[in-house]
Amino acid sequence: MEDVSAKSSDSRIKDSLQRCLDALSHGFDTDDAIQEILAALGEHYGGDRAYVFEFDRASGSVEDACEWCREGVPSQLDELDGMRAVDFSAWSETMADDCVSLISRGACHSGKESPQKCRLLEVWGLESLLIAPLWTGKRLAGYLTVDNPSLLDGDYVVLRTVALYVANHIDRREGLEQRMVAALRSVYVGMYLWDFEAGLYHEVENGLHSWRAKSRVGPLSEIPLAIDGTVDPMYLKQVHAFLDIDNLRRTLCDRDDVSMQYLTGEVGWVMARVIVVERDERGLPAKVLFSIEDIDEAKRSLELASYRAEHDALTGLLNRSALDSLMVELRSCSDPLAVVLLDVDKFKGINDRFGHGVGDDVLRAVARALVSSMRSGDKVIRLGGDEFAVILRDCPSSFQGKLLRRVDAINQLLSIRDNGIPVVSVSAGVAFGEHGYDRDLLSCADRALYRAKRSPEQCCVYNPELDG
Repeated sequence: MEDVSAKSSDSRIKDSLQRCLDALSHGFDTDDAIQEILAALGEHYGGDRAYVFEFDRASGSVEDACEWCREGVPSQLDELDGMRAVDFSAWSETMADDCVSLISRGACHSGKESPQKCRLLEVWGLESLLIAPLWTGKRLAGYLTVDNPSLLDGDYVVLRTVALYVANHIDRREGLEQRMVAALRSVYVGMYLWDFEAGLYHEVENGLHSWRAKSRVGPLSEIPLAIDGTVDPMYLKQVHAFLDIDNLRRTLCDRDDVSMQYLTGEVGWVMARVIVVERDERGLPAKVLFSIEDIDEAKRSLELASYRAEHDALTGLLNRSALDSLMVELRSCSDPLAVVLLDVDKFKGINDRFGHGVGDDVLRAVARALVSSMRSGDKVIRLGGDEFAVILRDCPSSFQGKLLRRVDAINQLLSIRDNGIPVVSVSAGVAFGEHGYDRDLLSCADRALYRAKRSPEQCCVYNPELDG
């Protein structure tokens, strides 16, 4: 393997990152984009093959594996069949969330690598392997790898940057609840009379598609089975507890109605309500009216209002109001954290030269670079103007090197000319709170940023001797 000269290496890095960025602009869920990214990585590192694969969240088995092969090199995609996350534990246990590792047989033979780490090299018939983990929070979601790389680029910045983007994409995708399209939505009210003594339900009115095939009269024991097909799995246990007949009768002994909200797959948010219409001689509910109402539009309107109150309209990041709320929350937390304050270098000149429309495009590009370079759980905030902040929980000062590499990744992304947006950079100041939030933490980060703006370094960590 060879290291190319610094000048040509910088050019190769920018060209490869530009190629990946162009592919990623079309999303990471299309075959063409994935193949273009793997080809860019494989060719950049002079490898035989490049892979991306994920682990199923439930079973841990390899899924959604994709492969690129250099011309004349046979595919080995079938080698991943049946493999599970545990088969890669020798790698994951020693790799941080932004780490890229090169494993080679030479290092194995010399004793620099453990036999467990090198086992897959022998199984797959490889001389070396470049690997980047895809961490989403604390879960290892998969890997990006290059077989037998013959060219290196120092800190593996291309593979590391693409891995950060892909991991964040996976995390955002997993966080979205897939629901039916709006065209399937209908104004819905379902009503049923439940007769506890007879053990039957009578359908009064029903508009839920999944229940239309049910008879108009049926045993109450059918209710849980009918509900199972409509409730979002996240709420299924709560709904079953709410509809438990014995629990309902006890709850309704001293009240006339009870309700709960939950998410369905067809109409979105609904309100389930049970109202007592008749009691027996002991005062226990004998008959109740069970109704389901569509409250999705009202629920979404409230969520939208809440979202807008705490998010910046231009970039979609959290805003200063959200930061204020977060600061209150962090006062009760003693875990180590870090605060990063950033601003765009020479931003006023961009507005003066190109106009505020281009300035807005720059701010959106900075926001994208920040989100792509930080961990999925980090809070990225636009404070106003060209000023940004990042709050990183579980980030002690021992993570300083990793954090500085993430800031460097931001500037690597911003160094690529994207759709005519001027190339910009950011300066950053970092402060660590080893014992949790401190009211002076933002001020310390601001002082470090002040020093970074006036020194060759683009990122400075607070030092009381220099910034006091």
